[in-house]
Amino acid sequence: MANTKKPYVAYATAHHTVNKTRQVVMLYAGVIKLIRQAKEAIAEKRIQDRYNLLEKASTIILGLQSALDLEKGGKVAKSLQKFYTSVDLRLLSIQSSNDVKVCDQLISELEAMQEAWEDVDAETSTQESVPLPKSRPDGGDGGNVQVSV
Repeated sequence: MANTKKPYVAYATAHHTVNKTRQVVMLYAGVIKLIRQAKEAIAEKRIQDRYNLLEKASTIILGLQSALDLEKGGKVAKSLQKFYTSVDLRLLSIQSSNDVKVCDQLISELEAMQEAWEDVDAETSTQESVPLPKSRPDGGDGGNVQVSV
């Protein structure tokens, strides 16, 4: 019973301690890993494993899609929604076709998106908490303040 709760505890901890953009990067990495494992399962004719792995990947993609705020996110959110729908449909198609070429295409596209999210994460990580200097060049006191951006 304790083993089944471990992933949920890890997720809950990450949810509270890891930057949101880093969480997205990690979710992309998880989906990519699952598709690679499904590709191996296809090659080894482990149909049940393939099914389970692709179902997990689909669940993550649908989770990413459901987290989109289409009003605040504008065109970017709408583009991501289309991308996630496309990914999910292709994951479903792999279930019936066992097409490893589709797996490779998805992996490639997801890696490109993961790289883009890593760039966003790097930008937001450096902007989140910027300490002000204790004293300014003009001789004034900047105080010991943290600025959130």
